[in-house]
Amino acid sequence: MAKVKPLPKPKPLMVTATNAAIMLGMSRSTIYRLLANGDLEARKAGDSTMILMSSIEAYCAGLPVFKPDMPAVPLRPHAKPPAARRKVKLAAVS
Repeated sequence: MAKVKPLPKPKPLMVTATNAAIMLGMSRSTIYRLLANGDLEARKAGDSTMILMSSIEAYCAGLPVFKPDMPAVPLRPHAKPPAARRKVKLAAVS
């Protein structure tokens, strides 16, 4: 009798926002922000928001390629440089 090979586990077509966040190393809030900006595409399945794997792959493919001369983590546009982020002591009000 011939042995039957098990089928490979199929790749999911959609994942929850939580699983998308884990896969991308982001917070769920960031995933929902990407959805709101149109960077990711989702469907509703009951109460669940399901992110399309094709949109996750397209998002990742569209990210810039890291080059050694690039800063690893750019400063946020509204962030102050590290030297300017010093704590200021407030005077006591009497």
